[in-house]
Amino acid sequence: AIFKFSSQQSEQSEGLSRKISGAIISIVPDNKKLNQQQYENILAKVDCVIRKIAHFSIYTILGIVLISLFITVKLDQDKSIMITVVIGILYAMSDEIHQNFVDGRSPMVTDVMIDTAGVMFGICIILGILRIIKTKKNKL
Repeated sequence: AIFKFSSQQSEQSEGLSRKISGAIISIVPDNKKLNQQQYENILAKVDCVIRKIAHFSIYTILGIVLISLFITVKLDQDKSIMITVVIGILYAMSDEIHQNFVDGRSPMVTDVMIDTAGVMFGICIILGILRIIKTKKNKL
């Protein structure tokens, strides 16, 4: 999924995120009174946030999947975390390099940082769930 999204040319990628941003903007009644320039300015800001949330979210899923895999195969928790983070960073870097070869796209270091934060958040979600399960088991 990550590779597919990164393979989209800029027009296709922007079209998808702008559709979502436009829908969000239209929810606020006062935005219907905006002139075209004001609307475009707000759309650009919302679109930027939507794109960053998309990066974070899809890499959160990657972090969840990877940490779950390594815990399932009984790797030590610290090793599981370290391997998941390293794979997440390497994939985020390779994804940005890949975007350099797609028309209208370019690599961004900030996206690698957002992606890495997403992976780490995914790890935290799984570790939090495991802690809750362990606490509930200990109370029984």
